[in-house]
Amino acid sequence: MAYFIAVNGQTTGPFNEAQLRVKAAAREFVPNSQVWTQGMTQWVEAHTIAELEPILKEVRPEPKFDAPGFLSGTWQSGPTQVDVPGVGPGTRSGRVTYKRDGTYILYQELRVMMIGSMTTQTTTGQGTYEAVEQGPGVILVTFKGQATMNITGGGSAMPPQTEQVSGSFVLKIVDNNTVSDPDGSRASRVSN
Repeated sequence: MAYFIAVNGQTTGPFNEAQLRVKAAAREFVPNSQVWTQGMTQWVEAHTIAELEPILKEVRPEPKFDAPGFLSGTWQSGPTQVDVPGVGPGTRSGRVTYKRDGTYILYQELRVMMIGSMTTQTTTGQGTYEAVEQGPGVILVTFKGQATMNITGGGSAMPPQTEQVSGSFVLKIVDNNTVSDPDGSRASRVSN
C-alpha cells in the first residue's frame, strides 16, 4: 500500500498503511481526502477505495462546537455610546456571567443626562439560558429569567421594578475572548 494525498493542492506521500493510520488518528486523512496510487488514472476521494475503508473507520469524528462551554465565564461590555429614544445619547456598560449549569447572572448600567443631571438605570438579573451554534462562529442565546431595574439621579428616584424577561439574541464570535451582537457592540471575556 502506497498512497499519495493531496493537501492544499500539494501532493504529499507516498504513505504506507501505518502512516495512513497515524494521519487518520490526527484527522489529517479523512474520507473526502483526495488520494492517488500507481495504476490510477485520476485522484479520487479516499472513501471510494475499498482497501482504505478499515483505515478511514479509525478517523475520529470532528469535535462538535460546545456553545455553552464557549460562553461559560464572565463577559464585560462597554462603555458603549447608545442613543436612548426620546432622551438622547447615553453610555451603556454591563457584565454577564454564563455558568456551565445553564444559568446566568446579569448586571447592566445605562447612564444618560436627563433634565440637567446624570440619571443611571441599573438592571440586575438572573435566570436560565441555552446556547446553540447557528453556524460557524455564530451562537443563538435564548434566555428566561427575572430582571430588576432601578433608576437613580435626575432629581427623582423610582422604586425598583422587577419583571419576568425572556427572549433570544445572536452573538458572533470575533475570537476566543470577544463576541459581538448584531448592532456591533462587543463583549470581552474577563474570566472563565
